[in-house]
Amino acid sequence: MINADTTGGPRSLLVEQIDDDGLVDWETDVCYQPMDWDRFVAERPEGEADFRVRATPDIFYSYEFADESRYRCFRLTTRGSDEHLFGYVLRGSEEERQILRVGGTFQSPVSLILRLTFPPDSKTKRSVVIRKVIGRRWCRVGEGK
Repeated sequence: MINADTTGGPRSLLVEQIDDDGLVDWETDVCYQPMDWDRFVAERPEGEADFRVRATPDIFYSYEFADESRYRCFRLTTRGSDEHLFGYVLRGSEEERQILRVGGTFQSPVSLILRLTFPPDSKTKRSVVIRKVIGRRWCRVGEGK
């Protein structure tokens, strides 16, 4: 890992050496998303998409996610945007365990790749379901890169 300072602060950059070549994980460096985060929030498209997000625990429980004993809420943000969503997982689920394992005491937001989907016919515009934890950091290493 090396630090790259191109946007006002140090960032980690993953470089993988294969034979005599060095490969840079550009998807992490540019915070690659399947679509623009602001557009995703505004348009609420159908289907699932994998996003690089920063997650912190939150207490926004309403509408179909009002039952705090059933759901755990995370505030989801991403680099370069002021928009946020509230992501929900079932308490006791593998997704919840993975996020809590990475987050520890959540002294700061944790960077994850999460598979997100908007619930159909939702009454709240900022709620998404966290279907799967794709990565416990923003870089993808190994198969499935």
